[in-house]
This record gives sequence, structure tokens and C-alpha cells, in this order.
Amino acid sequence: MIEVGDIVYDTSKSVNVRVLERNEAWGYTTYKVFNPVSGAIYRADEEQLKKDAGSTAYDENYLRYVTLLAKIKNETATGILSSISDGIIPLPHQLHVLNRA
Repeated sequence: MIEVGDIVYDTSKSVNVRVLERNEAWGYTTYKVFNPVSGAIYRADEEQLKKDAGSTAYDENYLRYVTLLAKIKNETATGILSSISDGIIPLPHQLHVLNRA
């Protein structure tokens, strides 16, 4: 059962939402939900929402990839590369050599 304050997954919009209010009338249950990404508040029915929100399990290799990508983007944003090589993203071992030089 979904309670007020729970974070649930909206299957129609593919986003996690927070339940603000629960209404029951004539055997139907609807919820007023808040989407923190868009800031929208809307009504959703019980079939549209899933309780197991946020249960996405990430692989360790994926997390390593994302952190390395963030480091590379950070290095390129500091301006150590010339403006000619705008479309080039160096690999970590290349940045190490560049910093040593």
C-alpha cells in the first residue's frame, strides 16, 4: 500500500515522484504526486504507480565509468587543452602525461 510521503515510480512518465495526498472514492484510489524534476503536481491512479522506486542497482564498473568521465570532463573544463582541440576528450593516462609535461 502506498502511503503519503512515499517515493514511488510513475510508470506512465518514467520518473520517481513523491506522494502528497491519497484519495479514495467509489472503490478507486488516486494520488496527488509531486515530480521533483519538473516541479509538476498532478493526479495519478493506483495502477500507474509502483512502490519499488529507487531500487535501481548500479554495476560497480558503471559507477567507475561515470566517475572517470566526470574527472575527464572536469579536466577539459579547466582549459588545459587548446581551443583547436575542442572536440577531443583525452583519456586519463594522456592527461597524466600532459600534466607531467
